Amino acid sequence: MLDVNQIKPLEITYESIVEDAKMQVCRVLNFIEVLPLPHQVMDINSQIQKMPCDISQEIIRQYKSSNLFTD
Repeated sequence: MLDVNQIKPLEITYESIVEDAKMQVCRVLNFIEVLPLPHQVMDINSQIQKMPCDISQEIIRQYKSSNLFTD
């Protein structure tokens, strides 16, 4: 449906935000064609942190064992 309407979404992953939030904000601004002012400084302090693998795996295990998950 998106291709029919010639809509091309910008895809951003959680991991890319964790890695470099400032870069992802710049990508969004560029995508929507908003240029930052030359004197403007972006001070982005993201508190997002990548979850430890064991916590992620436990969440996945619980999700898959719930009645919500179907193959």
